[in-house]
Amino acid sequence: MESTVSFLGSSIEFASKTEAAQLLGTSDAFSESMSAFDFSAKNENPFKNTEKDYLLFAAEQAKEWSTSDINDTKEVMKKIEEKVLKLGLKLKLPNTITLVLSTCAEEGGAEGYTRENYIVFKNKPSEHLFLHELWHIISRENQSLRDAAYEIIGFKKTGRIQFPAELESLRITNPDAPFIEHTIDVEIGDETKEVAICTMASAPYSEGSFFKYLMIVLYEATSIDGQMTLISSPPYAIDKVQGFREKIGNNTNYIIHPEEITAEHFTMMVMESDVKSQQQIDELKALLQK
Repeated sequence: MESTVSFLGSSIEFASKTEAAQLLGTSDAFSESMSAFDFSAKNENPFKNTEKDYLLFAAEQAKEWSTSDINDTKEVMKKIEEKVLKLGLKLKLPNTITLVLSTCAEEGGAEGYTRENYIVFKNKPSEHLFLHELWHIISRENQSLRDAAYEIIGFKKTGRIQFPAELESLRITNPDAPFIEHTIDVEIGDETKEVAICTMASAPYSEGSFFKYLMIVLYEATSIDGQMTLISSPPYAIDKVQGFREKIGNNTNYIIHPEEITAEHFTMMVMESDVKSQQQIDELKALLQK
């Protein structure tokens, strides 16, 4: 490893380019769960449509950390650690967290994302970005804590939700939360519907970034023979239902998954940002102080 530093009881390791390529090119829960659309879109090639294609492409995006970027990132971590300790948060991190540098072309040029116990950055991270990605590591390490945090914004655990075949082929997978396992109740007309947030492609992949295909919609979910399954009727637009914003709050528009909403709330809480919906922030803080 390029460098190692202690952080909130965990060992943070900066991966060399070779180590980063090995991590990015190794199959895991995310890569195994990707859809046909994912493989082509994240390779930006309709003929590269297998997990092997994706992993080879991802490994090629690995970069080397510079000494100055490592030092700047250590300063970011120091400031975050001071804030976390000041707030009295009891965060359970994995023994080791690896920081990877990449072009992030494998994730549409995103600024950062996570897989397993490592965080991938496009450039040296800001405090906000580091905190946001850190939440994903905490969440993945502590699933009961994750479920309790999701409940704060109205999401309940249902177990893994199955996509019908006609939706599966257009599913866009989020590496920070590859699975849909939680639903939220919303009001549609005079009825209460149990729905899941889904990131879907507007059409089969042909060219360009997957972001230009991205749709964030709500699909009704129901239990069929004990298996939670999406109903492939036309989806509901988020701005056309009642009860959604009231539950998640009005602090962020990054609402593609309860994981991302919670990551933003965690970041705002640690940074002590001014927010529009304080209740969700306060409840998350109380949960993390236990």
